[in-house]
Amino acid sequence: MNVSKKIAIVALVLIGLWSCATKIYQGQRGPSCLGPVCLDADVWKDAEPFFQKYGVGFERDGKFPAYWYQDGSNYIYIGRYHGENRPINDIVVSKYPYYSTHAFPPKQSFGVLATEKGIELGVTYDQVVRTYGMPDQLYTDVETVKGKLSESWESVDSGKIRIARYETLYAEDDYGPWALFFFENDVLIAMELSNSL
Repeated sequence: MNVSKKIAIVALVLIGLWSCATKIYQGQRGPSCLGPVCLDADVWKDAEPFFQKYGVGFERDGKFPAYWYQDGSNYIYIGRYHGENRPINDIVVSKYPYYSTHAFPPKQSFGVLATEKGIELGVTYDQVVRTYGMPDQLYTDVETVKGKLSESWESVDSGKIRIARYETLYAEDDYGPWALFFFENDVLIAMELSNSL
């Protein structure tokens, strides 16, 4: 066997190993949908139809426009990028007011605010792990947790909170959607999905 054939065989083996690693690296971690918003879909790439349907909520001005709603007993936060289409890039559903105590009701209900696999507020940590596997990171240290909680959660005892983080990574970018699950005494009290960098 000549040298060029050996090089070609080694190259093919390396390409095969790389493609296997890439498939693992690109595996889905955690949810990509929460209620009516799927961050990996084209449905709300232009957020205007979303706000025509649900209303704009209470708006915060700034680099990333954000809107707060209260739908039944849940607080919902929607964030979107500036730009031509201004797509939705964040959604939070929470038992407690999130980022702001101001919230308006949506024009119509968001419906069941669950992930595409049926995880919704009130389930336990074990149910989330059974559904999505062990998180990429689990924050339990009180000071770390405190730094990740909303300012509007002042009344929440950070010693009773733990946060599970799931990440979906794309080999071509090194980043992708991530999800945070907030548990108080082992019960899910908030979920956040984000495409933010």
